[in-house]
Amino acid sequence: MMVSGSAALPLPVLEKWKGITGHTLLERYGMTEVGMALSGPLTGARLPGSVGTPLPGVEVRIVSENPQKEGSPYVVHAEGNERETKVTPGFEEKEGELLVRGPSVFREYWDKPEETRTAFTSDGWFKTDMTWGQRVTAVVTLREGHSLSHRELKEWARGVLAPYAVPSELLLVEEIPRNQMGKVNKRDLARQLYPA
Repeated sequence: MMVSGSAALPLPVLEKWKGITGHTLLERYGMTEVGMALSGPLTGARLPGSVGTPLPGVEVRIVSENPQKEGSPYVVHAEGNERETKVTPGFEEKEGELLVRGPSVFREYWDKPEETRTAFTSDGWFKTDMTWGQRVTAVVTLREGHSLSHRELKEWARGVLAPYAVPSELLLVEEIPRNQMGKVNKRDLARQLYPA
């Protein structure tokens, strides 16, 4: 079995890998806080660009904020588990955030009660900050003496990324903040760059 995870798999890489090895990579989605949540099928046809369906015990929702502010704090556009998926008619025209619930989801950020509180919905779903329909932004720190235009980035990206992953925006920054383990905290980065 050959697996691709942690980031979107560009179609050219998938095709090149299959050409070299004869195997179609198994795409999966997970993150530190939830473990592995979604996976393509172990056997059977795999859909390029899809991270598959929820693993056993995992439930997912795609939601947006409830504009009426009455009842639930959010509107559910799609939800599913390992057995079934329900999609609200017309969802393909909307954006939504991925929520995850299940036994593999972490309980809390160590010694960070406020961060823990804001990471979950009031009814216990973990908020990933992964939004369907959101534009892709490249945040880049350049080496000294180098330059990069958005046009150059897009031309390069079209050759190595799936069309949906080509950045529609380029932000050049002096430094990309990292946590104590050296990982980029995407949620903090998004808050810093898009405070609204």
